[in-house]
Amino acid sequence: MSLIAVVGCKKDNEFYNEGQIWTTEHIRYQCTVEGIIRVLGCVDENGLFVELGRDIMMHGIVHRCYRIDKTTVYHRYECNRRTLAECILNAPTLRPPTTPS
Repeated sequence: MSLIAVVGCKKDNEFYNEGQIWTTEHIRYQCTVEGIIRVLGCVDENGLFVELGRDIMMHGIVHRCYRIDKTTVYHRYECNRRTLAECILNAPTLRPPTTPS
């Protein structure tokens, strides 16, 4: 009896070779030698790459790529503040809900 060694990765019924890089829904992946799918970062519709865990501000637009639990999120929003730090502190999704007094 012989065993067949499977090389590569499988995601959403698609097979990928070792080292192969692909993008699905703004998230860029890579298939590792060990057969593990690694998230490299996020990509916008114009091809701008943002490394996982990084934030970029270009021309008044903030691009964020981060992970919440096991989910990778690409978040893009307009911000007219002076610095990236100010934009992140005032990000639309980071505002806590207010409770009526």
